[in-house]
Amino acid sequence: MMAPLACPGNPPSTGTLPAESLEVVLQAQKLEALGRMAGGIAHDFNNMLAVINGYTELLMLSIPDGPHHAKLAEIRKAGERAAGLTRQLLAFGRRQLIAPRPMDLRDALLDSEEPLRRLLGDDIELVTLLADDVWEICADASQVEQVLLNLAANSRDAMPEGGRFVVEAANEPVVAPRPLRTGTMPAGEYAVLTVSDGGAGMDEDTLTRAFEPFFTTRERGKGLGLGLATVYGIVTQTGAFMDVCSRQASADRPGATVFRIYFPRHAGDPEHLRPQPAASAGPASETVLVVEDEEMVRSMVATVLGAKGYRVLEAMSVNEAVAALKEHPEPVHLVLTDVVMPGRSGRELARIVEAEYQHSRILYMSGYTDDAVVRWGVSSASAHFIQKPFSPDALALKVREVLASPPLA
Repeated sequence: MMAPLACPGNPPSTGTLPAESLEVVLQAQKLEALGRMAGGIAHDFNNMLAVINGYTELLMLSIPDGPHHAKLAEIRKAGERAAGLTRQLLAFGRRQLIAPRPMDLRDALLDSEEPLRRLLGDDIELVTLLADDVWEICADASQVEQVLLNLAANSRDAMPEGGRFVVEAANEPVVAPRPLRTGTMPAGEYAVLTVSDGGAGMDEDTLTRAFEPFFTTRERGKGLGLGLATVYGIVTQTGAFMDVCSRQASADRPGATVFRIYFPRHAGDPEHLRPQPAASAGPASETVLVVEDEEMVRSMVATVLGAKGYRVLEAMSVNEAVAALKEHPEPVHLVLTDVVMPGRSGRELARIVEAEYQHSRILYMSGYTDDAVVRWGVSSASAHFIQKPFSPDALALKVREVLASPPLA
């Protein structure tokens, strides 16, 4: 077992805890409030981007060549960048759809070495120190890699003249609740990911605000201040805990920053996603009911599906959808519904469909996913789901995939 990296200004745990400070509680509450606000903003942006990106791609299909096609491609590129920004906001707000699986933390870190080396560059040495017996955790491997890449980007900017970026993994039993900068971690067994660098370091004010979205110490135009906010959101959504400590460089000593992420030890059998049927987005003839309270989004989705050959019905609420199902003389093969709508939710509509229209299939869509995963009982493992913004091709493929699956009855 390797010796744990010393964290400047934060002595090793002895198993006894001082009382949690009011400052830690207030900081955790502040981050929670900011996360909710960021997720709500991202949800509204995703609805708008679904319309912008969707119609842009439809226009590009109708204008295959020429200067207008090139301009539309630039609009699409900007839309894709905006969608990436909202994904970061969703990560900070813990509103991303994730697929946690039992995994070996060592494997995830080894798989990330190559992209980390490319990101850090030749003047920063990557050092990986992994214990032999690291406990299994339950996490999304792609999210763990995203955490590492964001922390590496932060360290790279803190070491413009080069240095060392150290990644460690080890086990740590925590015998009593431990106050961290972002809240209190309960006692338990944890696989600990430690990331450290010898950069300029952060002062106390910067440390206090390090995980706030859009807070950055970089020059204007050099960053949006979402890197550490994204890391915090991913870590918290995974059910892990995070701490950070730092010291600023001075004339007589180098700076240092240490991030520690505590993943709870996984116990239990692995869970597996339902295998997805193969699908193609060829010509179609089925009937699809689109239920969406945002008129622009509903119209764009109906346009895309109509162009693919589907017979499309539209409704702006659950009540309208139920009426359409009753009045339509032929079977409705698919109900494509937003999750959160004024009045009754998409999950309530799904219950009605499951009880009375078992020949139909359900596909959920949403601009953010905490409502789907936590509040409304819709998860990627038990239901079909597509997240806004989606491209026309992605929507068509997903619809064909769901229609190829067994009906509710």
